[in-house]
Amino acid sequence: MTTYRIHDYLLGGKDNYIADRVASDSRDRARRALGLTRRPDLLAEAVNYLLDCPDAAARMAATARERPGTRFDVTTMRGVLVDAYTSQR
Repeated sequence: MTTYRIHDYLLGGKDNYIADRVASDSRDRARRALGLTRRPDLLAEAVNYLLDCPDAAARMAATARERPGTRFDVTTMRGVLVDAYTSQR
Protein backbone atom coordinates (compact mmCIF):
# COMPACT_ATOMS: atom_id res chain seq x y z
CA MET A 1 0.00 0.00 0.00
CA THR A 2 1.41 3.35 -0.97
CA THR A 3 0.47 6.94 -0.33
CA TYR A 4 0.11 7.37 -4.10
CA ARG A 5 -2.60 4.70 -4.33
CA ILE A 6 -4.48 6.09 -1.32
CA HIS A 7 -4.30 9.56 -2.90
CA ASP A 8 -5.50 8.06 -6.18
CA TYR A 9 -8.52 6.56 -4.38
CA LEU A 10 -9.34 9.86 -2.65
CA LEU A 11 -9.33 11.58 -6.05
CA GLY A 12 -11.66 8.97 -7.52
CA GLY A 13 -9.03 7.13 -9.56
CA LYS A 14 -8.93 3.44 -10.41
CA ASP A 15 -5.24 2.70 -9.70
CA ASN A 16 -5.83 1.40 -6.16
CA TYR A 17 -6.67 -1.79 -4.29
CA ILE A 18 -9.06 -2.80 -1.52
CA ALA A 19 -6.34 -2.36 1.12
CA ASP A 20 -5.78 1.23 -0.06
CA ARG A 21 -9.48 2.01 0.20
CA VAL A 22 -9.73 0.46 3.67
CA ALA A 23 -6.65 2.38 4.86
CA SER A 24 -8.04 5.65 3.55
CA ASP A 25 -11.50 5.11 5.02
CA SER A 26 -10.04 4.02 8.38
CA ARG A 27 -7.85 7.11 8.53
CA ASP A 28 -10.85 9.34 7.80
CA ARG A 29 -12.95 7.67 10.52
CA ALA A 30 -10.12 8.02 13.02
CA ARG A 31 -9.74 11.72 12.21
CA ARG A 32 -13.47 12.31 12.71
CA ALA A 33 -13.47 10.40 16.00
CA LEU A 34 -10.49 12.35 17.28
CA GLY A 35 -12.05 15.64 16.25
CA LEU A 36 -14.00 15.76 19.49
CA THR A 37 -10.78 15.87 21.50
CA ARG A 38 -9.86 19.15 19.82
CA ARG A 39 -12.60 20.64 21.96
CA PRO A 40 -12.07 19.20 25.44
CA ASP A 41 -14.89 21.39 26.75
CA LEU A 42 -17.36 19.59 24.46
CA LEU A 43 -16.00 16.20 25.46
CA ALA A 44 -16.34 17.10 29.16
CA GLU A 45 -19.88 18.34 28.55
CA ALA A 46 -20.85 15.08 26.80
CA VAL A 47 -19.35 12.92 29.56
CA ASN A 48 -21.05 14.98 32.25
CA TYR A 49 -24.38 14.62 30.45
CA LEU A 50 -24.03 10.83 30.36
CA LEU A 51 -23.10 10.75 34.04
CA ASP A 52 -25.96 13.08 35.02
CA CYS A 53 -28.58 11.28 32.88
CA PRO A 54 -28.14 7.53 33.34
CA ASP A 55 -31.51 6.79 31.68
CA ALA A 56 -30.43 8.60 28.51
CA ALA A 57 -27.05 6.86 28.65
CA ALA A 58 -28.78 3.48 28.94
CA ARG A 59 -31.05 4.26 25.96
CA MET A 60 -28.05 5.33 23.87
CA ALA A 61 -26.16 2.17 24.80
CA ALA A 62 -29.12 -0.06 23.94
CA THR A 63 -29.57 1.67 20.58
CA ALA A 64 -25.86 1.36 19.82
CA ARG A 65 -25.96 -2.38 20.54
CA GLU A 66 -29.05 -2.92 18.36
CA ARG A 67 -28.07 -0.75 15.42
CA PRO A 68 -25.54 -3.08 13.73
CA GLY A 69 -28.06 -5.94 13.81
CA THR A 70 -27.01 -8.58 11.30
CA ARG A 71 -24.93 -6.17 9.19
CA PHE A 72 -21.74 -7.24 10.95
CA ASP A 73 -22.35 -10.83 12.02
CA VAL A 74 -19.87 -13.51 10.95
CA THR A 75 -22.01 -14.91 8.13
CA THR A 76 -22.67 -11.53 6.55
CA MET A 77 -19.07 -10.36 6.83
CA ARG A 78 -17.82 -13.64 5.34
CA GLY A 79 -20.13 -13.16 2.36
CA VAL A 80 -18.97 -9.57 1.84
CA LEU A 81 -15.31 -10.57 1.92
CA VAL A 82 -15.80 -13.55 -0.40
CA ASP A 83 -17.66 -11.31 -2.87
CA ALA A 84 -14.97 -8.62 -2.66
CA TYR A 85 -12.16 -11.04 -3.42
CA THR A 86 -13.90 -13.19 -6.02
CA SER A 87 -15.86 -10.65 -8.07
CA GLN A 88 -14.44 -9.38 -11.32
CA ARG A 89 -13.35 -5.72 -11.33
